[in-house]
Amino acid sequence: MAGQDILSLDLSSDEFAALRGRQDITMACCDARAIPKRSVTGLPFFAHGRTAFCDAASETEFHLRGKVLIRDAAAKAGWKAQVEVSGEAPSGERWRADVLCEKGERQVAFELQHSGITLARLSERQQRYRESGVGGMWFMRTHERRLREPQTWQRHTPALYITEQHQIPDLDLPLEEVVSRALQDGLILFPSKSSLMRLTVFSHTYYCRYCRKYTAVLARVFLSPLGRPGFSIEIPWDVQGIAQWACGILERNGVSEYPLIQREMYRTGAGSSYGCNRCGKIIFVHQRPRDTADVWREKARQEKIFEQYASSVSGESLALRAITLLSPAENQWFKENVGGRWIPREWLVEI
Repeated sequence: MAGQDILSLDLSSDEFAALRGRQDITMACCDARAIPKRSVTGLPFFAHGRTAFCDAASETEFHLRGKVLIRDAAAKAGWKAQVEVSGEAPSGERWRADVLCEKGERQVAFELQHSGITLARLSERQQRYRESGVGGMWFMRTHERRLREPQTWQRHTPALYITEQHQIPDLDLPLEEVVSRALQDGLILFPSKSSLMRLTVFSHTYYCRYCRKYTAVLARVFLSPLGRPGFSIEIPWDVQGIAQWACGILERNGVSEYPLIQREMYRTGAGSSYGCNRCGKIIFVHQRPRDTADVWREKARQEKIFEQYASSVSGESLALRAITLLSPAENQWFKENVGGRWIPREWLVEI
């Protein structure tokens, strides 16, 4: 057994029991003695002996089971996979992958992040992989809300939220299936310039007493892949430039009823003010928009290209929809200013 890598979950009950009392087994992450133990649920694992601080000393059942699931999924997909593999970037910075997968000249590291981590630290660790020519993908128990929103850094640091039961709820898939798809290029960052998508733009309309016409002020934008209309990226009104971006797409598709303008920050006691996009006069809006996200999500799934509906603010709200293909410039602007989310490629309808 000398020089052999051992994973506790690979051993039978008798094989694991036979290791008790051994003094020559060390941890892969450091030189600490590896002590065979069982968790309160009966899971076999190796605990760190007395040593200096080690990042992996508090490894959980979540990590142990997750690493086995990733390793086995990679092997099934035709990749060589090892757990707890260390390496060094050209800068001299060390890294250690929970699971490192190799096939030909390609290397992909998978990380299971259970404890809290800042986005700056996440980017720093991903940079070490990138410098080493290793792709990196993260499965995280934290930042759930943020990971369900489009992020600009997802282009460089693919990350998905994972449950304690090793499920990826946003994709409705188990961890091993997501790993398999990732290694076979079955995941794609949405939106994609090569696939059709459904764009839904919501706006509130305000009446101009000068020209007696309505001005449409952006409320929210939804993007959905055609193959999975229930999934959507939601873009709030406060992304600068999103109104112009959405308006350009709607006009190109011939479904723009009103020119959209960007919503301004609401000021307590003063409301917001807008220039009418018909006559240029100033319109003062004293109400705060109260439509909930659930209302928007429900209406985003409807099929009408143009829809007016009663809102909790004065006047009416508009829902404008288009099935469209983004131009390279539109896709580039979105990725740089809003971001994207990873989805299975099968959800797309590609051209």
